[in-house]
Amino acid sequence: GDMNEPDRLAMQVAFLAAHPAVALVGSATHHVDEELRPLYTTHYPEAHAAILARFAFRAPFSHGACLFRAAAVRTVGAYNPAYELGEDYDLFWRIAARFRCANLPDALMTRVESGASLSHARRGAMARVRLALQWRHLQWWSPRAWLGLARSLLLMAVPEAPLLAVKRVLGTVG
Repeated sequence: GDMNEPDRLAMQVAFLAAHPAVALVGSATHHVDEELRPLYTTHYPEAHAAILARFAFRAPFSHGACLFRAAAVRTVGAYNPAYELGEDYDLFWRIAARFRCANLPDALMTRVESGASLSHARRGAMARVRLALQWRHLQWWSPRAWLGLARSLLLMAVPEAPLLAVKRVLGTVG
């Protein structure tokens, strides 16, 4: 399972208190293997404009590292079961369309990468949901949006093992 840094919630609550216009705050995420050996760290965009731009490629948040205001979810609605395996991507997209969002630069969560996890076992299905959401939100005039679609199609075609090997070599992704 995922592990939070001891001060994660305190840091995020303090950030939201200091930034009342922000409705959702996430953080960078460390990734480890099942023996807790470091694999890589994922950094997410910190500023709202960069977060909005990232949606075209992938979710700009690590689901387990997010804290959001209940009022924002009441406004946009909860998880949409139509996007099973991508409910978080959809919810975050809807929140970011109506409210400011941010990511803290520190890795406040560690995710254990396991071959038995849902995200690995159902990788193809998750990629199809991401592609459907990218298509739903497509900005036809944006080359970035088309590149995001192409990236998702490519990720559906490439086996996971080579991608993980590249991430391990780089040590950090963003």
